[in-house]
Amino acid sequence: PSIAREIRGRVEKILTAEGTYDKVGIPYDLNLDDFQGFFRGLQQLGKHVMIEMLQVDEDMIEEAFVIGRVVGMSKRSVAIMNYDDTGSWDTEPTIINYKHIKWVTFDSEYVNVFGKYVE
Repeated sequence: PSIAREIRGRVEKILTAEGTYDKVGIPYDLNLDDFQGFFRGLQQLGKHVMIEMLQVDEDMIEEAFVIGRVVGMSKRSVAIMNYDDTGSWDTEPTIINYKHIKWVTFDSEYVNVFGKYVE
């Protein structure tokens, strides 16, 4: 506990010195107990997400990402209606197994700006 407090204190000091401390955090609650609850919360809030993942195809593993809105989830996966860099929606959602997720981004400038201009 004391190490965590020390680290938190250092991070707060750095962010305050940079003038970014007040930008840390989100103004709403999300369920962080499991992926299903987390993605359900983002879906209910209407948030677009970017998910960086490992794409596993037979003998090959590649890194990929999708950006769009959550359209469904289960105990093992999330369905994202992806859009491309021209702002066009895919015709089918991309299903991502939770175990392949590396990173989830939401409420970032990139995600919010591109989300505004999707057809």
